[in-house]
Amino acid sequence: MMKKSKIILFVASLILGVTSFTNFGQRASAE
Repeated sequence: MMKKSKIILFVASLILGVTSFTNFGQRASAE
């Protein structure tokens, strides 16, 4: 149980980091 929740948290943070990184890249390229 704990392992599964840890994996889900890791994946969620990874997705958040990727989306924020792409958003930052798009903003930088737009300017």
